Amino acid sequence: MISRDDMHVLEKAGIPDIESLAASAVEFLREHPIYEQANPTNALSVDEERLLMAGGAEGVGEPNRMASQYNLRSAVAQYAQLVKRAYRQSEVATLLEVTTSRIRQRTDEGSLYALTSANRRVYPRWQFGESATLPNLEPVLNALSVSAHPLAVERFFLTPHADLESDLLDAILSPRDWLLAGHSPDPVIRMAREL
Repeated sequence: MISRDDMHVLEKAGIPDIESLAASAVEFLREHPIYEQANPTNALSVDEERLLMAGGAEGVGEPNRMASQYNLRSAVAQYAQLVKRAYRQSEVATLLEVTTSRIRQRTDEGSLYALTSANRRVYPRWQFGESATLPNLEPVLNALSVSAHPLAVERFFLTPHADLESDLLDAILSPRDWLLAGHSPDPVIRMAREL
């Protein structure tokens, strides 16, 4: 049973109940069956493993199940937050002052990034400014691999990158902030191809 304190933490993260977290977890695992991957091994050389085992260390050289379970739980929780924070199709239509039909068209054209959640599309907030999409968003989205994980895409757009140093703002920017500042999309497009 989950404690009240734990439920409070989930509510602060935008997850109102355990059922929505469980539904997001199932949806995430169905779409990204990372649990089928092999457990990571310890990143030690053979000599390091022998030395540690000679000293009585346990678990050396074995798959690290605990790390795999932690990574899976962390990814599921992050995905649930991403979905919960995302705009619904009607919200995007209101924000962009267009019809929901136009939002569906833009999604199909690749000028909006969407996830399917509970049989409906949701739109991560990182791709929007106050009343529009990011400038030059479409060519950046088109440069992304269709197999790019949604969490990797979100991190890509929100994490400052040394290659995006703005002389205008005297700062290192995230791809999102770079595009919002009106800089050329070319370096962001190059980076997106590598994701």
